[in-house]
Amino acid sequence: MGDLHVEAEGTTLAEVKTVWALVADANTYAQWGPWNDGGYDPPTEGPSRPGSVQWFRFGRTTSVEKILEVDAPSKIIYTVMRGIPVRTTGRRSPWYRTSPVRRFGGQPRGKTR
Repeated sequence: MGDLHVEAEGTTLAEVKTVWALVADANTYAQWGPWNDGGYDPPTEGPSRPGSVQWFRFGRTTSVEKILEVDAPSKIIYTVMRGIPVRTTGRRSPWYRTSPVRRFGGQPRGKTR
Protein backbone atom coordinates (compact mmCIF):
# COMPACT_ATOMS: atom_id res chain seq x y z
CA MET A 1 0.00 0.00 0.00
CA GLY A 2 1.35 3.46 -0.87
CA ASP A 3 1.84 6.35 1.48
CA LEU A 4 -0.85 8.96 1.91
CA HIS A 5 0.37 12.55 1.62
CA VAL A 6 -1.74 15.17 3.40
CA GLU A 7 -0.68 18.79 3.53
CA ALA A 8 -2.19 21.81 5.24
CA GLU A 9 -0.91 25.33 5.58
CA GLY A 10 -1.69 28.25 7.86
CA THR A 11 -0.26 31.56 8.95
CA THR A 12 0.33 32.91 12.44
CA LEU A 13 2.24 35.75 14.02
CA ALA A 14 3.29 33.45 16.86
CA GLU A 15 6.92 32.52 17.31
CA VAL A 16 7.93 29.13 15.89
CA LYS A 17 8.86 27.88 19.40
CA THR A 18 5.36 28.75 20.65
CA VAL A 19 3.64 26.85 17.85
CA TRP A 20 6.07 23.95 18.17
CA ALA A 21 5.40 23.61 21.91
CA LEU A 22 1.72 23.03 21.10
CA VAL A 23 1.94 20.73 18.08
CA ALA A 24 4.82 18.63 19.44
CA ASP A 25 2.95 17.67 22.62
CA ALA A 26 -0.06 15.35 22.23
CA ASN A 27 -1.16 16.28 25.76
CA THR A 28 -2.07 19.80 24.56
CA TYR A 29 -4.14 18.93 21.46
CA ALA A 30 -7.53 19.19 23.19
CA GLN A 31 -6.61 22.70 24.37
CA TRP A 32 -6.20 24.17 20.87
CA GLY A 33 -7.80 21.82 18.32
CA PRO A 34 -11.06 19.99 17.69
CA TRP A 35 -10.03 16.90 19.71
CA ASN A 36 -11.80 15.88 22.92
CA ASP A 37 -8.63 14.43 24.44
CA GLY A 38 -5.11 13.36 23.57
CA GLY A 39 -1.94 12.01 25.08
CA TYR A 40 0.66 9.27 25.00
CA ASP A 41 0.54 5.52 25.53
CA PRO A 42 1.90 4.90 28.08
CA PRO A 43 1.03 8.27 29.66
CA THR A 44 4.06 10.56 29.68
CA GLU A 45 5.07 14.20 29.39
CA GLY A 46 5.59 15.74 25.94
CA PRO A 47 7.11 16.61 23.60
CA SER A 48 6.79 13.77 21.09
CA ARG A 49 9.97 11.75 20.53
CA PRO A 50 10.84 9.03 18.02
CA GLY A 51 9.17 5.85 19.23
CA SER A 52 6.44 7.72 21.15
CA VAL A 53 2.90 6.45 20.64
CA GLN A 54 0.36 9.27 20.75
CA TRP A 55 -3.42 9.23 20.54
CA PHE A 56 -6.19 11.72 19.82
CA ARG A 57 -9.91 11.30 20.43
CA PHE A 58 -12.51 13.11 18.34
CA GLY A 59 -16.03 12.06 19.29
CA ARG A 60 -16.10 8.25 19.31
CA THR A 61 -12.98 7.86 17.14
CA THR A 62 -9.52 7.53 18.64
CA SER A 63 -6.53 7.74 16.31
CA VAL A 64 -3.19 6.26 17.34
CA GLU A 65 0.12 7.34 15.78
CA LYS A 66 3.72 6.25 16.27
CA ILE A 67 6.36 8.98 15.96
CA LEU A 68 9.10 8.01 13.51
CA GLU A 69 11.20 11.18 13.34
CA VAL A 70 11.29 14.60 14.98
CA ASP A 71 13.30 17.51 13.62
CA ALA A 72 12.44 20.32 16.06
CA PRO A 73 11.12 22.85 15.44
CA SER A 74 10.17 22.05 11.86
CA LYS A 75 8.75 18.57 11.32
CA ILE A 76 7.28 15.45 12.86
CA ILE A 77 7.00 12.27 10.80
CA TYR A 78 4.62 9.62 12.09
CA THR A 79 2.74 6.47 11.11
CA VAL A 80 -0.96 6.16 11.80
CA MET A 81 -1.39 2.83 13.55
CA ARG A 82 -5.19 2.77 13.82
CA GLY A 83 -8.27 4.86 14.23
CA ILE A 84 -9.11 6.67 11.01
CA PRO A 85 -10.52 4.38 8.33
CA VAL A 86 -9.29 5.20 4.83
CA ARG A 87 -10.52 4.17 1.39
CA THR A 88 -7.73 2.59 -0.64
CA THR A 89 -8.19 0.88 -4.00
CA GLY A 90 -11.95 0.74 -3.42
CA ARG A 91 -11.72 -1.02 -0.04
CA ARG A 92 -12.41 0.51 3.34
CA SER A 93 -9.66 -0.44 5.74
CA PRO A 94 -9.36 0.62 9.41
CA TRP A 95 -5.65 -0.35 9.37
CA TYR A 96 -3.26 1.51 7.13
CA ARG A 97 0.22 2.95 7.08
CA THR A 98 1.11 6.49 6.22
CA SER A 99 4.03 8.74 7.00
CA PRO A 100 2.69 12.29 7.16
CA VAL A 101 5.03 15.14 7.93
CA ARG A 102 3.99 17.98 10.19
CA ARG A 103 6.26 20.77 9.01
CA PHE A 104 6.36 24.16 10.70
CA GLY A 105 8.14 27.40 10.11
CA GLY A 106 9.88 26.91 6.77
CA GLN A 107 13.22 28.67 7.03
CA PRO A 108 14.31 29.28 10.63
CA ARG A 109 13.46 32.99 10.74
CA GLY A 110 11.90 32.98 14.21
CA LYS A 111 8.38 33.35 12.85
CA THR A 112 6.13 30.97 10.95
CA ARG A 113 5.50 31.86 7.33
